[in-house]
Amino acid sequence: MRFLHTIKEALSGHGHDCVCDSCMEEHHHDHHGFDAVMVWRVLLAAALFAVGMIFESSRPPLSLLCSIAAMLVAGYDLFISAVARIFQNRLFDESLLMSIVAIASVVIGEASEGATVIILFQLGELLQGYAVARVRHSIEGLMENRSPEASAVLSNVRSDRGEKGRTEQFITRFARVYTPVVLGIALIIAVISPLVLRTTVAEGIYRAMVLMVIACPCAIVVSVPLTYFAGIGGATRQGILFKSTNAMDAVPRTSAVLFDKTGALEEKGLRILSVKSERMDAEVILRIAAHACAYSDGIYAESIKAAYSGVIYVELIQSFQEEKGRGITVEVDGVKIILGVEDFLKERGIDPGGDRSPELCAYLAIDQQYVGRIIFGSIAKADAAGTVTVLSWDRERQVSMITDDTPAAAEKFARQIGIKQYYAGRESADKVAVVRDIRNRQIKRGNLLFVGNAELDDACIREADVGVSLHGANSDAAIEAADVVIMDGSPSRVVTALEAARHTRAIVWQNIFFALAFKVIILVLDMFGSCPLWLAVFADVGVALLAVLNSLRAFMLKKIQIPEN
Repeated sequence: MRFLHTIKEALSGHGHDCVCDSCMEEHHHDHHGFDAVMVWRVLLAAALFAVGMIFESSRPPLSLLCSIAAMLVAGYDLFISAVARIFQNRLFDESLLMSIVAIASVVIGEASEGATVIILFQLGELLQGYAVARVRHSIEGLMENRSPEASAVLSNVRSDRGEKGRTEQFITRFARVYTPVVLGIALIIAVISPLVLRTTVAEGIYRAMVLMVIACPCAIVVSVPLTYFAGIGGATRQGILFKSTNAMDAVPRTSAVLFDKTGALEEKGLRILSVKSERMDAEVILRIAAHACAYSDGIYAESIKAAYSGVIYVELIQSFQEEKGRGITVEVDGVKIILGVEDFLKERGIDPGGDRSPELCAYLAIDQQYVGRIIFGSIAKADAAGTVTVLSWDRERQVSMITDDTPAAAEKFARQIGIKQYYAGRESADKVAVVRDIRNRQIKRGNLLFVGNAELDDACIREADVGVSLHGANSDAAIEAADVVIMDGSPSRVVTALEAARHTRAIVWQNIFFALAFKVIILVLDMFGSCPLWLAVFADVGVALLAVLNSLRAFMLKKIQIPEN
């Protein structure tokens, strides 16, 4: 099917010159509009058909000749393809079915009906190809405004790596069974009708032709991949890149969402929650600590300097020494200052005593005397709490967080954003084990969606049913590891991704049910001899066009507003 190949070609990113599935020659398509050659072929065929209809009564031979010429002009590629399919043992190809209908219409004296079938079919292919071209053009336009890494992700989307979702796999299996079954019924009708129903041989063949047209699962086979393609395009407009239709098919079945705190929920850096000391004012503690950190670019140091509003006199600082992630030893105006984690101070003979805390702290000592501690906390992203709230609306969905923070720090952060279940004190290897455990427990309920940063959480993203990477625009790791790439760092895009996938999947099933229902109606009408061939063509091509138009709704995804903290 030429249109289906156009979709596959668009997804696979082959060049702009494509070999259509329904022909043996190469066409030059304008992927931003109509196939110009096909347009002229359809127009010429329509003109020949009109001439044939004008002379149908007065000059039947001329009318027959015009109808046959119209078939050849509009559908010569279908006939060539049909012959090729016979030699390839692909007997249930749409081009072969249409060719049989056209030839049979001439045999029974209904050449004009056959010409109508071919012209309408090619018109449908033309319009469908135009729809795909517009979707592709929109995505290519987005690629021009993205970074090279984002372009690489979109290339992966278009290649799709051969990964079909469950729905597409079902449709493929369905088409393999549906077409031969209906063709078998058509053959039975052609043979049995004259014998049992006392119809003429021509009428029996006519009814069989109707069934042959209906046998093409065009609307279903075409609209399913197009809907996914449009859905991927719509999500891209929101900064969300699905790397395959398999990922888009899996996301709506999410029953558990696991966020990595560092990679998904918190801003870079820390904020000071409080300063505690029984020996001096908090402002004095902060001033001393800011001078001690003057030459450090560590996360604790940057937070302290950001919180201190005064001037740092660097000329007073001497003999600065730092152990990254542990602490600083420095002299400020001749006074020895030690700032760091509890173990760092203990190694230098300083014990905070009863002032120990399970929270994230930096302990301060002056001239070997402990004087107080600075308590830090993570900064939740502005939309983190709103995202958790929206995801938790579905009570069947488990929303949790994993972090290497202490239990106390994890509990405080989880409470801040509304997460009830969290896994604290988990290093990288432990995180993978947690992901695997949750995934195993969710097998019967649905999929586990893990949200993190591919540079930090590569193994977890690969282990989950669906791996989502934030900050994908700056990471080759995200492109390689994740199933879904969110170009900015907003966790709220996860909600948008879920909605995009649900919206797309709903349209897929709408098209499936609509196409099947219409074909069943035509089948019933044909059984009673009340279905003309043109109506059968509409049931195939017309319904396919309607399904295409419905599929394009997947491209129109509304932006979801998530309340900020």
